Amino acid sequence: MLMPPRPSGFSILYRSATILPIIGSSGTTWSSVESFGQTRSLVLEIKPHSGQTLFGAVSVIGTKGRYLPFTIEETNAYYYKLMINSLHCRWKTILDGWFNNRMDFIECVLNFSEGRDEKSISAIASSVESIEGAYLLGVDSSSGANRCVLTFAGGPEAVLKAAVNVFEKAVSLIDMTTQKGAHPRVGAVDVCPFVPLINSTGNKSEGMNTCIDISRKLAREVSQRFDIPVFLYGEAATDKKRKNLPYIRKGQYEGIEKRIEEENFIPDFWSGKFNKTTGATVIGARDILIAYNVTLDTKNVDIAKRIALGVKEKIPQKGLLRSIGWYIQEYDRCQVSMNILDFRVLSLHSVFELVSETASELGAKVLGSEIVGLAPLKALSSPRISLEQSIDKLALNYHYDFNPDEKVLDFVLALKSGLIDLPQIE
Repeated sequence: MLMPPRPSGFSILYRSATILPIIGSSGTTWSSVESFGQTRSLVLEIKPHSGQTLFGAVSVIGTKGRYLPFTIEETNAYYYKLMINSLHCRWKTILDGWFNNRMDFIECVLNFSEGRDEKSISAIASSVESIEGAYLLGVDSSSGANRCVLTFAGGPEAVLKAAVNVFEKAVSLIDMTTQKGAHPRVGAVDVCPFVPLINSTGNKSEGMNTCIDISRKLAREVSQRFDIPVFLYGEAATDKKRKNLPYIRKGQYEGIEKRIEEENFIPDFWSGKFNKTTGATVIGARDILIAYNVTLDTKNVDIAKRIALGVKEKIPQKGLLRSIGWYIQEYDRCQVSMNILDFRVLSLHSVFELVSETASELGAKVLGSEIVGLAPLKALSSPRISLEQSIDKLALNYHYDFNPDEKVLDFVLALKSGLIDLPQIE
């Protein structure tokens, strides 16, 4: 279908007979869209979030690509109410406009220490969805690691409110005095990084500064409200050593209290008393990271650990990969579990090949791999290799069917937020 020329700005998809929050790629959030009456006659009520205003023009395009006539029932800088009468509104309507106000998009990849109790996992994840403008993108749990990765995104203030909600629910359901699992952790909410995704100005450093600001606000609030010792890490760290997450996690939950008391390892925010039930938490800002596990044909943890170490030693650029070897009970196999800190320099394919090569040297084989949480499309697809080829080459279907609509960050963000014409996440 040949569409009419579109004004510069954004387009958003509206499906009739539904009510959903939608966002234009220039950033204005429309908090309500309501349909009344027959499909031939629609009333759209469009409101931005508080603190934002609407500017410019609005056009309506029907399913056959024609501009549709409509009547503006009421309008001001904060509100549009449109009446549309057309035969071409049966299935979808696209609203085009351009607005001066824009909104940054950030992601939160919160890791909490529960991967076995489905009711608790569901309750914690649901706490995100009560916040308008925060979109739950993924819930990835492991019973062997006894851990869940919760990914959500939206405007900075919405994501901050959602993170507070998650902390409140998690600390009420997780008791660290009884928690055990394969994954290193220091508390009920182990780590909570904020990641810049889309910045309205296109300036990446501004997006990171927004995430640093949000991380410090969250650290202060959860420390005061829930009596949790909080360490800042990554780009939000107040100490150079604390930029590195493994440095803070050294000794894990069982050793963190001793480090605080005996090594003067003082949290950035705390009441002066260690909370044994919640443990500590680590909050910060970082770039996009890919959590990636490669499954081996061995159950020998020592071999898995040697492979993890060997892979790191083979990478000439230091500091791009974190890796450990562990046994995962639900797979009855060992894995090399890794964090790829810069996928633009160290690709998923390079890591997969290095693990395969190192495993072969130690008499083991690679069976498959998995992405924990989400990965950007750019990490899986390029002019040299398609997404489908990457899925096959990395054996991402080994444990479960790899669904790009659930695992590729760009796709999930578009589907969950209703935002189209997104720039590719870099």
